[in-house]
Amino acid sequence: LVELFRADYPGSLRAAQEAIDTQNAEGLRNASHALKGALANLSATVASALAAELEAAGKSRNLAPAQATLDCLTLELGEVMRALESLCPMQTQ
Repeated sequence: LVELFRADYPGSLRAAQEAIDTQNAEGLRNASHALKGALANLSATVASALAAELEAAGKSRNLAPAQATLDCLTLELGEVMRALESLCPMQTQ
């Protein structure tokens, strides 16, 4: 699960940023929904709550707060990744 998240979350962040940049509310909702679920599965409650805020912004089509929320989520994901690395070091091949 951790390895899948490590591989997938950068793309989800890029998709959320692109959706904000292009004012694509549905794209933001979809990208944020995927992040929210993955983060909840990892018990990353703060990050999951931020992703839920982004999902709600997309659902309501009010993208005004979305960039600030995504910036907070990006910072929080740094903390999540550090915690995951300490618990589950990345495997080198």
